[in-house]
Amino acid sequence: MVSRTRKLRGSRTHGRGKKHGRGAGGRGGTGNAGLHKHKRKWMIKYDPEHFGRHGFTRHAQMHPTAAIDLEDLTRRLGEFEAAGHAKKDKARTDVDLTAAGIDKLLGSGRVTSPMRITVAKASRPRWPRSRMRAVRSSSPRKPGSDRCLSKSRRRAAFTPSSR
Repeated sequence: MVSRTRKLRGSRTHGRGKKHGRGAGGRGGTGNAGLHKHKRKWMIKYDPEHFGRHGFTRHAQMHPTAAIDLEDLTRRLGEFEAAGHAKKDKARTDVDLTAAGIDKLLGSGRVTSPMRITVAKASRPRWPRSRMRAVRSSSPRKPGSDRCLSKSRRRAAFTPSSR
């Protein structure tokens, strides 16, 4: 059976007269207009949950973070060595902050000796980029998670350049 639209092809007005079928007035307004007025029965029948709030919103969960500055790290280096969280080599000092229970390394302060620091998170250093030299860090992460982090977050240890 041929549809009504196919039957009316070529008739210019599709049986609506001159300008009667133009615009959104023939539909009772554009979009959601009239859902509280002349389209209320349609809303109750076909979209009863259109208005109002539904469900819950999960807000950000705050977790306590143990953090340490670079300056505090250099000051407490002897304490970390005594606890077995730091080992001194000829070239540098290897410090494992995750084993010491510290989650984040903050970038304020000066570093006097080269270090390799293992830590889960790190912030940017406070001094200008021209005065620092990045040292490669071995950070314990899930495989593939480094693509989500920015380049500065992937670097965990910084030393000032020697001039």
